[in-house]
Amino acid sequence: MANKDQLFLEACFYIKMGVLVDVEDASSMADSVCIGDFRDLGWSKRVATRDSLYYEWNGPNPIRVSGCIINPGESTEETEMDWSWYEKFNCNNFNYVNWNS
Repeated sequence: MANKDQLFLEACFYIKMGVLVDVEDASSMADSVCIGDFRDLGWSKRVATRDSLYYEWNGPNPIRVSGCIINPGESTEETEMDWSWYEKFNCNNFNYVNWNS
């Protein structure tokens, strides 16, 4: 099975060639290419609102995300999010713990 880097490079190649490539809608999946993986190229942008999360697609050609074709300049469907865990965990004030000491 191909590793994630290889899958990503192949997806970039095929997208540039105009091939409709299937990608996942969840970011940072270890075994497949996700729309969020294209952020470093400027092809996708993660948009988090108070109640939802979605991606804008700005790649050179359309892609298919979870069965829906997303053209350049369009966005994925909004997914409702519950960010309360983040507020409870208080990530902004998280103290580093060295678990190896």
